[in-house]
Amino acid sequence: MGAPHPRGHRHAMARARRPHLPGTPFHITARLQGRVPWFIGLEQIVVRWIAEYAGHAGCDVLAYAVMPNHLHIVAVQGIRPLAEFMQPLLRRLALLIHRKHGTEGHAFQRRYYSSACRNPEYLRNAIVYVHLNAVRAGLHDSPEQHPWSMHHAYCAPVPGIVAPERGAIGGLRLFAPAEKTDLVQCGLNYRAFLNWRVGVDAIAEGRPRVDVPTRPVTEGGDLYWVGRFGSVCLAERPFRPRLLDLRDLALAVLREVSPDMNLELLRSGGRTRLLVAVRRQLIVRAKENGHRHRSIARFLWISDVTVSHS
Repeated sequence: MGAPHPRGHRHAMARARRPHLPGTPFHITARLQGRVPWFIGLEQIVVRWIAEYAGHAGCDVLAYAVMPNHLHIVAVQGIRPLAEFMQPLLRRLALLIHRKHGTEGHAFQRRYYSSACRNPEYLRNAIVYVHLNAVRAGLHDSPEQHPWSMHHAYCAPVPGIVAPERGAIGGLRLFAPAEKTDLVQCGLNYRAFLNWRVGVDAIAEGRPRVDVPTRPVTEGGDLYWVGRFGSVCLAERPFRPRLLDLRDLALAVLREVSPDMNLELLRSGGRTRLLVAVRRQLIVRAKENGHRHRSIARFLWISDVTVSHS
């Protein structure tokens, strides 16, 4: 048994090893340090480099959205590790940011986040979530108004927007209503699914509306997912129902516990008695819903230890 560490010394925690799952779709998020909007004015370069580095790593990009201070990507991992796509991309973006803004140090906040999309509903919702990100953030009223996402490739080609054609086609097939559906019908069903998601989000945020459409049928998309992703995703982990989104869960807790508090304040890192109490309530509910400690900690921008002790 080794000698004890000096008082006050903390063990360095090893980084969790990322799963190597070739052929698996992932939802990836990378945020800029301090949430500074350094991507403004660089969006076209970021879009081009996403396509370029995905190609180098053999990844298929199914969706992306470049926001002022972060980016979302839904990509299918190729034979190479996912890091061979993301690390050189983020490294080059960091150098570009430092040159333009005269900064130094870490350009990105923490490591990039990645979550395997292990069932068709999770993957569809990830794609739509990414394409609606600018609307959720209050930048635009509709996804069509945000030029730096792949939403346009799902609706109609837009000159000047770089989007992997194969990725858009594969993404559209996930929304197929029936097994033998052409891409035009897939596109219409994608729009119907997106409108349904907007309605569901409005209800979750306490903005009731009477015209929430019925969720469109996506049986053809399920069959496509099984054919393309089922063997790798189901072999790794059995199919499970999609967890309630942490954002939706947080909004529900806020409505019940503190209606005057907004989501940004809840995730701000503040330590008032009310904030701590509301976070604790959300952590308990999230654990009961099946969310992992690390996912909860990342959502709330707090430590894993705080989640474990709540």
